[in-house]
Amino acid sequence: MPFNESWGVWHGLAVAQQRSATRALYHVTKALDPNRPVISNDGWEHTESDIWGLHDYAPAGDSFRERYADQDGIARILGDRPPARRTALLDDPVHRGQPVMLTEIGGTSLRPGEGEAWHGYATVASADALTDRVRDIVDAVLDSPEIAGFCWTQLTDTEQETNGLLTADREPKVPFEVIRRILQRPARSVPAEAIDAARREARE
Repeated sequence: MPFNESWGVWHGLAVAQQRSATRALYHVTKALDPNRPVISNDGWEHTESDIWGLHDYAPAGDSFRERYADQDGIARILGDRPPARRTALLDDPVHRGQPVMLTEIGGTSLRPGEGEAWHGYATVASADALTDRVRDIVDAVLDSPEIAGFCWTQLTDTEQETNGLLTADREPKVPFEVIRRILQRPARSVPAEAIDAARREARE
C-alpha cells in the first residue's frame, strides 16, 4: 500500500501526474513482491489496485446494509456514490474481479465521563454502548454478500485517537471474549462449503 487516503497526492482527481504516481508505485511494489496483493491508494482514489479498499466511517449498521447490500450497491459505491464523498476509482482502472474490502470502519470513542472530546468518528458513553455499536456495524458488514473483508479502526488508543478497542495501556474496553463472539460469525460472502471445510479442518 504505497499511499493511504491520498496523503501526498491530494489532487489526484485533477492532476494526472499524481494519478501516474500512484499507478507507478503500484507497479513498483508489485515488482518487488509479486506474491501479495497491492493497493495503490487505500481508502479512495484508486488507480491500479488488487483490492478496492474503502474507508467508511458510517456510525450505524443500517448505512452499511444500504450501501453494500448487492452488486448494484457496490457499483454505485465504486461509481458515483462513494463513502467519505471522495471518488473511489480514478481513470477507469481495469476491473479484474478485485474484491471490495472495508479497510477502515468503526472509529468509535468510548467517553464515559468528561474529558477530551476527540478522537473518533462517533462517541459512546459506556462499554455496553460500545459493544452494541461494534456488533451493529460488524453484523451489517458480515451480512453483505459483496464485502470480502474489513478492518476495525482501531485496535488501541494512540495519542489523540481514542477510538481503540483497547486503551493505550492495552486494557480492553470490551471483554476479549465478547469481541471474539462478534467477529466469529460467518460472513455471507464466504460460501457455506468453505466454512464447513474450515470447521472440519479445525476439528482434525
